[in-house]
Amino acid sequence: NVLDRHEYEFVLNRACLQLEPNDPKYIEICHTTYEHIVANSQFGSLQSTRHFGPFCYYLAFNSKIDKLLNDYILRESVSDASALVQLFYVIHSQDSQLLDEIHSEVVSDLPLIKKYISEESKEKSILELSLQKYEEIQREKASLNEDINRAHGLSA
Repeated sequence: NVLDRHEYEFVLNRACLQLEPNDPKYIEICHTTYEHIVANSQFGSLQSTRHFGPFCYYLAFNSKIDKLLNDYILRESVSDASALVQLFYVIHSQDSQLLDEIHSEVVSDLPLIKKYISEESKEKSILELSLQKYEEIQREKASLNEDINRAHGLSA
């Protein structure tokens, strides 16, 4: 099976070549491929390809962003995690104030991610643990930088 070999880009490229985007078979192939990627946590296989945007949209539209969000947090890619959550809210939110903040880029990354986890997530405990780990790592990095600066006589 091509999907079991994680040849997702190949499958999606072939679907693009052989079918029209509104063809039910094209949609079925894309959705099946996306679900396989999520089930196998193979998010990096589409990153930096033309298929990653539609993949993220599919996840956000179907309220299935939790595993990709967790992957972003574990890789300390909080800005990407925030962008994914913003996409989710643009699609699903009825809160006009939140949407205005997202569109005007006033909203901060971590508070938005925390809001999503507490209010929308289906895998709340996993995401909370990952976010706690991320915040702990950031505190340790800041402390280490302070110690290095102090050792070099650069502290105020």
